[in-house]
Amino acid sequence: MQLDNIQFEKVKVQDTNLSYEFGVYAQKKHPELLAYVQSQKKIGEAPWEGDPSQMKSVYQLPNGMVVTVAAYSMMFYRSLEDYQNYEKALKLGEEKNELDQYKKLQDTREPRPRAIYTQTGEKVPYWQYDTNLPDITAFQPLAPVAYGKAWLDKQGFYWLNWLNARRYLQFSTAAYMQAWIDHIMLGGDSRQWKGRNPYQKNILEKRKEIQAQLVEILGLEASSLEEVSVHGSRQIHQAMRQHVFTDEFIHAVFLPLTLYLGDLYIKMKKGSWIIRHDDKIDTWIPLIQLENGRIFDIGTDLYYDLLENEDEPDSFPPLMEVFRRGW
Repeated sequence: MQLDNIQFEKVKVQDTNLSYEFGVYAQKKHPELLAYVQSQKKIGEAPWEGDPSQMKSVYQLPNGMVVTVAAYSMMFYRSLEDYQNYEKALKLGEEKNELDQYKKLQDTREPRPRAIYTQTGEKVPYWQYDTNLPDITAFQPLAPVAYGKAWLDKQGFYWLNWLNARRYLQFSTAAYMQAWIDHIMLGGDSRQWKGRNPYQKNILEKRKEIQAQLVEILGLEASSLEEVSVHGSRQIHQAMRQHVFTDEFIHAVFLPLTLYLGDLYIKMKKGSWIIRHDDKIDTWIPLIQLENGRIFDIGTDLYYDLLENEDEPDSFPPLMEVFRRGW
């Protein structure tokens, strides 16, 4: 790639007079360009916005462009002023968000209302008990279930203890409990789409329509998402941080956000959408096929790494972090 071919995106920072132009490129995709940048004048280092514990190197090219190199990407700025305005905008965001910049709001109620969604889109509600555990000795034991034990209490509620965890689930009907078990058993313990695509094979045809749902869900201006962009992903991230991450919220944003970020990924790195049927779970899955033929399941990574993320439930890094597996 020649420097003349760098595609810049112009960003105006809300509530300020700051603006900057930049373009993002993958290091693996452009190794010769990376080598050229790293041979130029290094003017400093700064915390990388993708992970503030890491540093990015800052270079200035003879034509006046500034380039930052970190992890898997290169960010090109049209001028030193553009780069400085970008860093100022980051600083304003950090001061505004303080230590909560990469945190998500969690539902801390006990019991915690939960829900799964089946392949047909049916909502299966239940309650999760983590601290105020029930006295199961007063309940009627039911027939053993796969990987768990079940009971029926005197009020007619069904209780489930799964994998002997110190956690109990309460269901209003036996059908809901069985639907939960079937959903968890679907595809085994692997990361799966399961019931998250009610549009099935037509999902890509309805891509723009589905993406537009983010406007209403997050309360954004429609104009802010007319075209996919890095700036748009940041607006989405900021808006999502104002919402409690309930199962209902995660379910609502999952599909439109998967398709938005997928379009952004394709715009930045090339590639194309494809649709495949997973016979094991009987679901059509939208995937990104890269130019080298590799397949990137951006939806699965988004769901398990950023939205659900039970290993680090409070963590909510920038949305483009999900690109890491696809670079």
